[in-house]
Amino acid sequence: MSVRRIATKKSLPPDPSWVSIPRTDGDRKNWPANTEKVVSADGHVNFMRPVPIDEGVCITWRCQLGTRVAAALGLPLGPTYVLKDWPAGYHMYDHNKGPASNPRHDAYLIAGIAKFRSINEFIPHAEWLSRDATMDRSNCVCKYCTKRPQKEISHGLGLSMRTSASSSPAPTQRTRKPPPTRPPHATIRKPPPKEQKLHPGPKTALSPEKDNDILDSLTLRDIQGIRYFRSGELVWCALSSPISPSSADEDGIEFWPGVIEMMNTKAEAVPRDHEQDISSTQREDSHRPSTDAPKPTISWKPTQSRVYRIKLLATAHTIPFSDHDLLPYLAYAPSDSMIHGLQQYLPEGFHSPNSAIIAEDISKQFDFNPFAEVGSGEAAVFARFREAVIPCALAIQIASHIAGFWTPTDEWDFKFTLNVPAASPTATDPSLSIQDLLDAEKAGVPLPNVPSALTVPRTVTQLRYQGLWWGAERIWTEELVRLKLARYQFVPAGNDIVYPPAGPSKTTQEWNTQHDIPSGDPLSGSGEKGLFMKIDGLFVVDTDSKDGSGKIKECRASGMIYELVDHDWDGGDDQVALLPDTNNKGKGRASDSASAPSSTQNGTKDGFHPFTPPRPILTATYPLPDPPMGYKFKPVLQPGNEVVLSLSLISGRYYPHLFSHPRLRKILQQAVEATASDMSGLAQNKHVWAMQGLLPGVHQSMDPVTWKPTRYMMFSEADASAREQLRSTREQIFKRQDGDVPMDEVVDGPSESISAAGSSISARI
Repeated sequence: MSVRRIATKKSLPPDPSWVSIPRTDGDRKNWPANTEKVVSADGHVNFMRPVPIDEGVCITWRCQLGTRVAAALGLPLGPTYVLKDWPAGYHMYDHNKGPASNPRHDAYLIAGIAKFRSINEFIPHAEWLSRDATMDRSNCVCKYCTKRPQKEISHGLGLSMRTSASSSPAPTQRTRKPPPTRPPHATIRKPPPKEQKLHPGPKTALSPEKDNDILDSLTLRDIQGIRYFRSGELVWCALSSPISPSSADEDGIEFWPGVIEMMNTKAEAVPRDHEQDISSTQREDSHRPSTDAPKPTISWKPTQSRVYRIKLLATAHTIPFSDHDLLPYLAYAPSDSMIHGLQQYLPEGFHSPNSAIIAEDISKQFDFNPFAEVGSGEAAVFARFREAVIPCALAIQIASHIAGFWTPTDEWDFKFTLNVPAASPTATDPSLSIQDLLDAEKAGVPLPNVPSALTVPRTVTQLRYQGLWWGAERIWTEELVRLKLARYQFVPAGNDIVYPPAGPSKTTQEWNTQHDIPSGDPLSGSGEKGLFMKIDGLFVVDTDSKDGSGKIKECRASGMIYELVDHDWDGGDDQVALLPDTNNKGKGRASDSASAPSSTQNGTKDGFHPFTPPRPILTATYPLPDPPMGYKFKPVLQPGNEVVLSLSLISGRYYPHLFSHPRLRKILQQAVEATASDMSGLAQNKHVWAMQGLLPGVHQSMDPVTWKPTRYMMFSEADASAREQLRSTREQIFKRQDGDVPMDEVVDGPSESISAAGSSISARI
């Protein structure tokens, strides 16, 4: 059988940055008493050896925990963080059990509530101790506080599933001896301590779907690239060959809208290059003794790819696609000429055999397959295009309706405590909104989170969400989104909370000078570019209705705002300075002159402390994605602040490295050539540059206005509305052909519009 051992030889990394867990729930009373080695009559041991802090197993734990604790504390990326010491009341033990000459070894970090058997078991508990000043155990997601399986927790937090309980090497082998004959066991001992009663764990877990989606969108892998696309999203699917009226027409139907039903990973072996075979064989032979026989050359290598099952809108077909054949819905806009071709051939399309189903049953799906092979000859090419006109027009219209819907998802209750005046009705009135309680706390508490004799604590519950269906896209909290605002529209002069817009870097200024380009323009630098938000919270607030009849509920987002600066920008003296403090008495009131969303600050102001909700514990810590090439992200707000804004200011998701997508090369080339030849080309292609934040997100954004409770209902109503619109268009075209309706009356009808939401394209039939 195998014998487990723990690692004893491990050294600290060079020049480590120490971090400490700021609080503890440990208790020395729970430490084991059997710490001395005692060999029984049959030659066995069973004791807990205290492990010094500088022994190998402790160093392994401290190195892996240091990175997670630093992230939970909000420390910057870059340094090599190592946990300086265990929290008070914690200690590492090596459990020796078995034959005294070769016992089994298991490492345990023993604390107040449990014995943590692995690094993965302790990571969520350590993050909770680092984040939660309230020490509310219901905010901890470890297995001992939630009573959930460790495998589920590790998957939800993106922890490695291969970390062993003791960070040990492979087990060694020993000869099994038959157990000796022993007399029946009988002994006297004190009863074991009673099980400690723990606080109830959180009722809602971190969504595994959220964790997987965000991690896959951040990571550039050698074997798989970034995953942009998520289940339920609306995307553009590249056709194997364009569908055009003739073979000479280059501007036909190139993409078809579809909905992602599921995603799978496909593993396969592909042939290696000859050079790779030689280098791989040589590398292996260099480590092999010369007496060994040469191993056969491996002529293949493993690869993985994603396969998406896409339901093509308006058709009865579901087709598999790879990452390279899909584009985000906002990344492609049907050209004007393509829309014009659809409207030109719409009357002929209604006479095609495939379109007769609209007259029979409006709910039926078209049997047209955009990926079917076309016959030879111009007649076959045109016949295929005529069959595609009606399904394509309907598919674009369905997609446009889907892009107009939204709903928050994965709700949970966020509880926090406010100190309100004891003599005020806010102390007991259950009808008051959270904003009313915040105002009461500002007026009654002179210092932050310090109750006084004149105040009483009141627990408040705020409805929060982990995700959001935003038109065509699936958005999660803790990921970066584009905003409609330009940087110069958000507090352009800066104040004591908001930094002013960053100017160009010194390298850019020198280049501008060499090319006689003025650099003093306030829109230079980050001013004319878009803004980004890393969403920390999605929550519901009570606000006044437009007609003043009472309170209504509104969903808002909060988080840090970022701007784009040059990659070599260092914030030198050429940066616009912060506004000075005119009173010389610390921070003053923020300027109210800016037409921007309100920010929540974390500092003393006018003698009271504005409330800033603590970071929800039902979150993980994700890094920022890679910025566009040549730029980097810079926070707009000083640390400890966040912006709260309406969802209508969100343009959509940010897709890192999107411009490297092979299906965007043609679009980017056309945009660059149009901009280089004529400045009007820049205005025509603003939607392209806005996808990476090089221009404000308003130029290419989702604009959903209608709330629907489920994603399924969005698809159902979008399909029904588009089909009813198409049926009405068909009836009016037939009436026009019969002479019953004048031409201009049909053209002006609201039902005859082919539009692609978010692409700034709307062509009337």
